[in-house]
Amino acid sequence: MLEELFINNIGGIFSSKINPKGNFIVITGESGAGKSSIVRAIELLAGKRAQTSFIRYGEENASLTAVIHSKSYCFIPDGVKPENGQMIVNREIFRNGRSKCYLQEKLFSLTSLSRFMSDQVHIQSQFAQLDLLDPSRQMNLVDSCGGEELIRSVCNVKAFFRKAYDSEKEARQIRIKQKDLSTRFQNAETIIDILKKIDLDKDSEITWQKEIEELQFKIKQKKKHTQALLTFKGTEAQPGLVDQFEEYLPYLAELVPEHQKKQTRDLIELTIDKIFELMKLVESNMSPISLKEMEDSLEITEQKAGLLRKAKRLANAQNQEELFAYYKEASSALKWITNSHDLLTRVEEKSREYRRQASEEAMKLRTLRKLAAAELETRVNWQMKDLAMLGMSFEIRMKELGKLRETGADDIEFVLRTTDGFSGAVTKVASGGELSRLLLSIQLSLPEGQFPETLVFDEVEAGLGGRAAILAGQKLKELSSKCQVILITHEASIAALADQHYVVRRNIDKTDVFDLEPEERVPELARMLSGDYSLEEAQQHARRLLSVNSLSTAGKN
Repeated sequence: MLEELFINNIGGIFSSKINPKGNFIVITGESGAGKSSIVRAIELLAGKRAQTSFIRYGEENASLTAVIHSKSYCFIPDGVKPENGQMIVNREIFRNGRSKCYLQEKLFSLTSLSRFMSDQVHIQSQFAQLDLLDPSRQMNLVDSCGGEELIRSVCNVKAFFRKAYDSEKEARQIRIKQKDLSTRFQNAETIIDILKKIDLDKDSEITWQKEIEELQFKIKQKKKHTQALLTFKGTEAQPGLVDQFEEYLPYLAELVPEHQKKQTRDLIELTIDKIFELMKLVESNMSPISLKEMEDSLEITEQKAGLLRKAKRLANAQNQEELFAYYKEASSALKWITNSHDLLTRVEEKSREYRRQASEEAMKLRTLRKLAAAELETRVNWQMKDLAMLGMSFEIRMKELGKLRETGADDIEFVLRTTDGFSGAVTKVASGGELSRLLLSIQLSLPEGQFPETLVFDEVEAGLGGRAAILAGQKLKELSSKCQVILITHEASIAALADQHYVVRRNIDKTDVFDLEPEERVPELARMLSGDYSLEEAQQHARRLLSVNSLSTAGKN
């Protein structure tokens, strides 16, 4: 609980100290006096994000220091240790937007402060009944009344649902990756098959082009040489030049005089011999590789070069380096796609199993929630009677969703039913004052472990008056037996019930907070009753309220 609170430069407060005594503390004061500054300070202490407008006008920074005490702390950050159950909490905010938080004088983040304070201080304003509009808040209230078995069931449903969700997400990601890789590497099998056929290495493209050019040149030369030989040698069907030389050169001897004929015939014979000798020399130096072999080799090399160009085109590669990179990535992708089918099957089976387990646990949770809802209904209706809400009854309706969610397979709705049979959501049936009493009834109906160390109410009795306000005050007093209650109020009948009474007063531009002595409470209650501190009738009424509270407290003791 809160044992001490020091406030500096928050709202209109320059410097004030609050030392709560007892479990039911009220804070009163004129409208605009600065009571909200105290609430603001406690909100900051609980981990609310700061705004520069919270800082007192003309000041550059504001600070809070609190001493809290608890028998046990749920969320103590590492490196922090209570001393005799006490913890010191500090918060500083600066006009430049910076903020600092300390626990036992050690610097921590705002998140750590907020988590630590989550089971220490709760603040409820006159608009706190709006929480009842939130279906998740309604469900949490029901679940808090179901004991450990229900909480375990809630955790199990959530755990199985999350596992199913994660498995379904994984399956979706696998399918997306399968589709993406299949699209990106749709030609991969063709390309890989081509590269395996052509036995590609890093220099193949240059080597093959050079081979093609050389073979084309050799084939061209081979054809010329072959044609030249055929022209000289001839064929069976077509005599060659050699045959013609043998046939026609002897006739040349007839054209010379007789004394030159022998010389001419000798020259002709020598010429024919030299031609044959030339043919033998040329044939012996001709390449042993046939033209067909050259053409076959050219065809093979051109086919490999063509397949390489096709592979580059299909892979959208500019060069062999990019093609090799594609090949490596594609090989890995195709291997993954092949293995992913079994992986996807396993993940989908896991997802179905988690869904089945979540559904089974959700059915168990539904049964436990119905029991918890019935128990909470009974408690709340009993509290509502004590708060003079006799014309209404509280119901908790469970609606089966027909589908599974992280919180189960049901929705929760808080309903009020009137004596004339009209029923509807709580905020549609009840007035503001009735909602305040309903909220108080629900709080009083919660199990002991659901209460924070300190509950702060900011004019939660707004909209109540007369007997309803007195009954609400008595219930707040009853609530203070379970936790420390700090109440900002304008209602004198409630303020008179307090163990301790603080008053907030405005002095020009400064807000002061005073701890009232028993006799000092009389004029303050008189002001709250009549607007006049000194009115005798109001003071007498104030004394009666205080004496009734004193007798009631003494009777209980």
